[in-house]
This record gives sequence, C-alpha cells and structure tokens, in this order.
Amino acid sequence: MNVKLKLETERRLAELATQKGRAPGDVLEDMIEGYFEEADALRAMIDSRYDDAVNGRVELVGADEVRALMKAKIAAHAHQ
Repeated sequence: MNVKLKLETERRLAELATQKGRAPGDVLEDMIEGYFEEADALRAMIDSRYDDAVNGRVELVGADEVRALMKAKIAAHAHQ
C-alpha cells in the first residue's frame, strides 16, 4: 500500500524515525497500530459506560448540572 503524505507530515515522520533509529515505514505502521488499539480501547470504555448507565450502576448528571459544577470549580480555582 502506498500512502501520500503532506510534505510537513512526511518531514515530521522522517524526523521521528531518525530519532528512533527506525525506518519511516516501520514508525508509521506502529503509529497506525497504536491508533487502532486506542480506538478499540475507547470503544470498549464507551460501551462499558453506556452499559453502566443503562443498567443504573452510575448516576447520570444533566448538562445544566455539569455546567453549574464546572462554573463553581472555575470560580473556586480563580479565588485561590
């Protein structure tokens, strides 16, 4: 497979490969595999949290309450 990269992306990849002492293609393959692993882990976490919410194992908080909590935290931090 061939991948066309922007010049800046290719430069950054080459720089990283040089730092790691590896071929750019190997570094890119590792990065793509890492992306898939993170995406799989994120999907599993979202599914788990969704199941927790649906089955009543966690208390859901509404958007207005979240906003109020965040404003209070920001205000408390500003007064420190």
